[in-house]
Amino acid sequence: MNLESLLIEVLTEELPPKILADLSQSFANTLWDNLKNRDFLSASSQMIPYATPRRLAVHFSFVSDEQPDQVIIRRGPSVKASFDAAGRPTPALLGFARSIAVDPDSLEREVDGKGEYLVARVMQDGERLDVLLAGLVEEALKKLPAPRLMRWGDHDFSFVRPVHGLVMIYGDKVIPGSVLGQVSGCLTFGHRYMSNGPVMIGHADSYERELGERGKVIPSFSRRKEIIVTQLKALAVDYKARVLGPPFEPGEGLSPQLADCLGGDVLLDEVTALVEYPKVYVGHFPKEFLDIPVECLTLTMKQNQKYFPMVGNDGQLMPSFMMVANLDPVDSMKIIHGNERVLRARLEDARFFFYQDQKRRLDERVSELEGVIYHNKLGNMLLRVARISSLAEKLARTCAVDEHLVQRAAWLCKADLLTGMVGEFPELQGVMGGYYARVQGEPEIVTRAIQEHYLPRFSGDRLPDLKEATCLALADKLEMLAGFFSIGIFPTGDKDPFGLRRQAIGILRILIEKPFSLSLPTLLHQAVEVHLQEQQTPVVDALYAFMLERLKFYLRELGYAPDEIEAVTILRLSRLDLLPGKLLALQKFRQMPEAQALSAANKRIQNLLSKAENWSGLMDPSPQNFKEPAEINLYKVLQAIKPVVNEQVEIQDWTGALVAMSAIRPHVDQFFDNVMVMAEDATIRENRLRLLAALSGLMNQVADISCLAG
Repeated sequence: MNLESLLIEVLTEELPPKILADLSQSFANTLWDNLKNRDFLSASSQMIPYATPRRLAVHFSFVSDEQPDQVIIRRGPSVKASFDAAGRPTPALLGFARSIAVDPDSLEREVDGKGEYLVARVMQDGERLDVLLAGLVEEALKKLPAPRLMRWGDHDFSFVRPVHGLVMIYGDKVIPGSVLGQVSGCLTFGHRYMSNGPVMIGHADSYERELGERGKVIPSFSRRKEIIVTQLKALAVDYKARVLGPPFEPGEGLSPQLADCLGGDVLLDEVTALVEYPKVYVGHFPKEFLDIPVECLTLTMKQNQKYFPMVGNDGQLMPSFMMVANLDPVDSMKIIHGNERVLRARLEDARFFFYQDQKRRLDERVSELEGVIYHNKLGNMLLRVARISSLAEKLARTCAVDEHLVQRAAWLCKADLLTGMVGEFPELQGVMGGYYARVQGEPEIVTRAIQEHYLPRFSGDRLPDLKEATCLALADKLEMLAGFFSIGIFPTGDKDPFGLRRQAIGILRILIEKPFSLSLPTLLHQAVEVHLQEQQTPVVDALYAFMLERLKFYLRELGYAPDEIEAVTILRLSRLDLLPGKLLALQKFRQMPEAQALSAANKRIQNLLSKAENWSGLMDPSPQNFKEPAEINLYKVLQAIKPVVNEQVEIQDWTGALVAMSAIRPHVDQFFDNVMVMAEDATIRENRLRLLAALSGLMNQVADISCLAG
């Protein structure tokens, strides 16, 4: 048995850049699992994944060329069925022994829960790597997370992109095999333009070096990404600039509009997936284009051209950009000038749309929304605007902000859908509406509300700043959720074509993080009301359950323990802004020595109350009906600490309430040690249940602490 390095490479046409990193990791991980599960890997084995636009590859170290021999246990017939009354082997036993070529006398007996059986221990030779490898590679390729597959030529094979080559090398030897119609060899191809023809890989360990030196390809995704980051930062220093987006600038000192352009930046990974030999250059565009909104400029550069915008030390966008080329020619000016010409043409289009759109006011476009279908069961966009406006007005009244400004913003917030700029760049809806509203002289609060009403747009995005914008953002998201739920459209599994989960998280974040005392059930009722006049309750209940599940998911993402989340969400929530304080208090409470005992006692109380009919409607206990000293004592202590706990709850000092309540622990323990709750006397039994109901109500004002009993 030998230990050598193993290299596997699949050559393809250009792979989708946005999923290249995921494809590479999946391919490598699945192969690792396949080899490990079949005992080809050793304790010292390591894995290095590779990925370029035209290849998926992986290198494994210390791989065995064959599996170790294994003892296979084969179970035969039961002992009862194996021997007749005289103790002679039955045909069943003889047939089993013959099928595995063993002597019946060599079989052993084993007992399990169902009886005693005969078993054979057969030594099986380990299989060779060269026999299994092609099948393991093909299995890993079939498991790639690719949304669509292609067929090519006259083959029946399907893959993300057509496959043109296969390399499988163990040490310095090619492992024979065929995958997706390609026969394995030791030849690969380098850079499309900079290599000198095919590259022969002499050894699995020399793959990265030989491909880099002779093929002008850097196969490591992480290494190319590191090179790009280093070059971008170095050029930024040379030009006294900052590079927008992670992992470069966090956004300090930037305008809100420019800082927004940093959000959700995946440009670096995408560019890394587009090049095999990266080289970064700086290009420029005329300063007059800086009159265009920064969102238009950065979107054009980043999304359409895959450029990195540059920001000066003053926090303003510069008329410069960085591009990552896949070439390193002697004369780089042709590359730079070519990219500058392409960008200039795109910016000309953006500038044309920007000034052309301003020739018509937003309020003139609103009526035309009647011709834009929102959904065939929910009507047109004008109807949606009316529903949003109605909701926004109620929210503004509740939040004590200017109703007229909020209504004005709601009326105009979707008008930019009919502008040329949003038609060209749908990602700018709302943003452009704010700019055009400002140009036509709308109050600044209205323009800001229009610009911010889509926030938050993705995980980690900022929330609206203004109260008026917050009201409009809530109205927009609530109207959408209630609308689709009212016509029976819900997210299912991994399918959520209308982004309802994202809208729900946006609502939850606003209600939790913003200083508004808003009731979630009330908001859901109001949202459903603008869609349905009857049968609202089932839709509201479904919406509330959906929001609750999203809330649990969001809180888990924040790092809270499942039992803590359950403790605060099992009570029918109303104000979500109280959640952070309650969760923090709960975390402190569970560190107290009394926590576990009180949680267990609370669970016991709830179990007892569940056996009583209509326990939620029990009146206060009657002191004259107490018989045992322990229950009398518990009642007195409960009456003493009740005002203290209630006072802490009133001022929302949740930690103080739980600390005050913890003083009752020894009296609860004494009660359960000495008192039989379910007494035969109905009067005594009901009175004790009343005492426990009062105690449960006091203990669970912050959260249902029985959830911590596990």
